[in-house]
Amino acid sequence: MGYRESSYDPLASAPGPVLKPYNAWQWLGVGLTLAGMLLSVVSLGAILGWLPRGWNTMPGAILLVSTASLLITSRRGPPTERTPEERRRSARLFAVTILIGATVALALILVAKGA
Repeated sequence: MGYRESSYDPLASAPGPVLKPYNAWQWLGVGLTLAGMLLSVVSLGAILGWLPRGWNTMPGAILLVSTASLLITSRRGPPTERTPEERRRSARLFAVTILIGATVALALILVAKGA
């Protein structure tokens, strides 16, 4: 089906789940994720004053994790339909993740401000 056909919709289906077992590129992505997480912890230590200021490498950590995400999701299976139960569970997980992230962010802001 081409883009000139009236029924063409490039956003008609979302990509399926990540294919497993991982190939070498996906495992490289996992390694980059771990390295990025380690750099994030080091940067957090530098921001909070536990390590020297020169160790703040947050831009590098963000770049590593972003690149890793592309590598890990490079192989996708066919799209699958989600059941209503899976949708509810995903929405609940998303809400809890946002709540925890906001709480951690607020705590970090308060610690950084010295409150």
